[in-house]
Amino acid sequence: MCGYKNGEIGKNHTQQCQNGTPEKLTLDEIASQLGTSKTNLKRALSIERNLTESMKELLDTGVITKTLAADTITVVITFAFIRNQCS
Repeated sequence: MCGYKNGEIGKNHTQQCQNGTPEKLTLDEIASQLGTSKTNLKRALSIERNLTESMKELLDTGVITKTLAADTITVVITFAFIRNQCS
């Protein structure tokens, strides 16, 4: 497993990944290695970071789809944004 780049990691600084490579990979590089698109990878990362454990279980067992999971995240984030704007 290796992290992904978010800007530079610093001058004269290297970070070892679990596979021994010295640098983090871009999302494009990770998607390519996984044989998927960058869009699908970003959606999977969003689902992993934002779904509750119970929702992840529903996704894993096929009760809900990735599309429904991603749409749920979008609705929750939008609602939170609107609520914060009205406070």
